[in-house]
Amino acid sequence: MRLRDVIRTKRSWLVLLGVLSALALVLVGKWLNEVRPATKRGGQQPAEPFRIAGNLYYVGANDVTSFLLTGP
Repeated sequence: MRLRDVIRTKRSWLVLLGVLSALALVLVGKWLNEVRPATKRGGQQPAEPFRIAGNLYYVGANDVTSFLLTGP
């Protein structure tokens, strides 16, 4: 194999690697744009308390389950 062919082969692999890297960065960027709003919505947002049955109530946040049991 001639030196020119080796250089072309290496250059082709480097170009392919660069294109794949750029594609990976674009995909990660798109994924982060979808994930970021979800993290802003989640995480200890207040939830309206409600009565489940009798003296058992749901209280707490939207992503944490908390129950309140009342007595006399």
